Amino acid sequence: MLSGWSTSWCSVLAPGNVKRNQSTRSSKSAITQFHIDSDHTTADDPRRAAVRKALGNSKVARGKTESAFTSWQHARDAASEIKYDGLNRLDGILTELEAKFTARGGNVFWASDAAQGESAS
Repeated sequence: MLSGWSTSWCSVLAPGNVKRNQSTRSSKSAITQFHIDSDHTTADDPRRAAVRKALGNSKVARGKTESAFTSWQHARDAASEIKYDGLNRLDGILTELEAKFTARGGNVFWASDAAQGESAS
């Protein structure tokens, strides 16, 4: 498997906000800040209207998608199986991608965290 992957991806998604081996849940200030931010965000009426509209659009789109399948649950189960199969073979898939990409002249840089990835490019 890819060692260090589960801890380093947080750094990539939120650089400077998530420190390795440090739980943000244990920090009272982070919890307090979350509550302040969530109170501010939920009081924003235009944002709430936009979220309601997006949720409504999502329900309509999902309904159209569901009606395209004879068995929606069977389609969901099949998609889930495909996803987990891909995740379980991810290390091999990435190695195969690297071999094919480099054979066509591309360069692949492997990094265990965001800082290492930035320094490689």
